[in-house]
Formats: sequence, structure tokens, C-alpha cells
Amino acid sequence: MKQSRIVLGLFALVIAFSISSCKDDDVTPSKTEILTSKSAWKITGSTSNGVDDFSTWSDCNKDDLLKFSKDGKLTVDEGSTKCDQDDDQTVTGTWVFQEGETKLKFTFDGDDEIYTIDELNTSSMKISYSYSDNINGVSFTIKNVITLTPQ
Repeated sequence: MKQSRIVLGLFALVIAFSISSCKDDDVTPSKTEILTSKSAWKITGSTSNGVDDFSTWSDCNKDDLLKFSKDGKLTVDEGSTKCDQDDDQTVTGTWVFQEGETKLKFTFDGDDEIYTIDELNTSSMKISYSYSDNINGVSFTIKNVITLTPQ
């Protein structure tokens, strides 16, 4: 009798543990939480029409950091290497999601830049923009994809 109580008690503990471990404790953070929870984002890659062009970037642009605040403020820090020593160390603008959080709009000094969000998770962000031009009667479109990683 005593042994059956012990077995029954252990069975109850196993059931209770199984039920509690089945809870969905993994809450997916919102895009705003992902964007703003990092101390900063750093550009770590770039492609133009699928061709890696990040190696052509100046070192002074590669060390820039972007900080997104929950209040919509965007701060770009020049990093340790400035392209022009007369530039401010930081520039402040704003950011906002658009079109159902599929686009990011950055505004600096009244100028808007709109990027498509290709990927946004806790370990990386890929944003892109396209532009078209016509040179000597030849039309073309270039798609640039920028990869950022949290710092």
C-alpha cells in the first residue's frame, strides 16, 4: 500500500512537470522590441544586385553604429573612425515602421529614407532599397541590401 502511494505520488509529479513544461514560455518579441532592445546595430555587410560590395566601403563608414529608441529616435554614431573630422560624432533623426512593419522610414533633417525590411530577428537585420536610372538610353534598377548585426 505504501509503495503504491509512492508510485502514485511520483506519477502525479511527472504529470505536473509535463504539463508545466508544455507551456509556451517562448514569447516572440515584437519588431519594435527587437529593434530597440539592442545597445546598437552595426552595418556588417552590403550587396548591390546580389554582389558583395561591402569591401569597397570606407572603414570610417563600417564602424558606424545605429541606435533605435522606443520613442522613435534614431541616433547614428560615427564610431571610432570619422570620415570627416569636422562631422558631429552623433547625428539624431527619427525612425518609424510603415506598411504593416514591412518598411522602415528614417528621417534626418527633413530628408526621408525608406527601406524594405527583408529580415529582422534578434541576431540580424537586413534592409534594402532599390533605385532606377537611365544612362545614355539604358535603363537599369539596382537593389542594395544592407546587413546589420546587434552590438
